[in-house]
Amino acid sequence: MSALAVDPPEPAGETRLRGRRYMAEEATLRIYRGDNEGGEMVDYKIPLAPGMVVLDALHAVQAMHAPDLA
Repeated sequence: MSALAVDPPEPAGETRLRGRRYMAEEATLRIYRGDNEGGEMVDYKIPLAPGMVVLDALHAVQAMHAPDLA
């Protein structure tokens, strides 16, 4: 019987360098802005923080770039 060792997948936003994990410093969220009649995808760059979840990222976009985001 043989075994195959597989490293677990990297968490989103992290990379490995010399065996250590480093979190990316920023993320880009692509958000659809518009209505049923038309719109476009808009990219927003935000800084990442440890433990940040998607809702935190959306709040960051709202606070930093698009206060009209609902």
